[in-house]
Amino acid sequence: LWGKTTFDTYQSIKRRYGAEAVFYGIGPAGENMVKFANIMHFSRFAPGGRASGRCGTGAVMGSKRVKGLVMLPDLKKKPRPANPDKFKKAIEDSLTRIRESSVTSPGKGGLSVYGTSVLVNVINELGAFPTRNAKQTMFEEAYYISGENLRGTILRRQWTCFMCPVACKRESEVKDGKFKHESEGPEYETVWALGAMIGLGHIEASIVPELSRKRLWPRHNRARKHPRRRVRSL
Repeated sequence: LWGKTTFDTYQSIKRRYGAEAVFYGIGPAGENMVKFANIMHFSRFAPGGRASGRCGTGAVMGSKRVKGLVMLPDLKKKPRPANPDKFKKAIEDSLTRIRESSVTSPGKGGLSVYGTSVLVNVINELGAFPTRNAKQTMFEEAYYISGENLRGTILRRQWTCFMCPVACKRESEVKDGKFKHESEGPEYETVWALGAMIGLGHIEASIVPELSRKRLWPRHNRARKHPRRRVRSL
């Protein structure tokens, strides 16, 4: 498996161990100890991959010559908390805080209603939204790439990561025109890095690079924040 991309490695893992297999691992970037390499996570709940995308964790695995970890569910060997009552109470307390928060409350909070790109307008109004290669801190077209505009235009459905009550994930679809496509997202980092950072205030266009990111960047373990460096240099 050494030398394969994380996506291709996951496909090999599934063929060998079945669709229930969960894979955490690295691709060529991590193997070559690229300083911003990710550890990628794939499962039937995240077939497109999720990234531990900060601090070069993939490079650490590569330095140890560890390609990845494979986990198979086994309910008979399911870990049990040492103190079930305290564990249950901790879960209930956490869920209460999530439900009562104006940010995370399911179906009511900003993250749940508008997704992670609800942060666009908030951060822009604070004058902290990196714009045009971070030469500016506010973007005059921020609304058009925000979660509020996404919800009213190209949003197809919202869903959630496994067992998460917030449901901030988005699935979008542009039904016609030159930007016709369907994809997961966009997330805040997508519309910031591939929107404001390159002066693009078009929600339908800003998500198009997400397709390339899904097909290429996860396979080479680049963190979501880094593609902008390549895009803006073109």
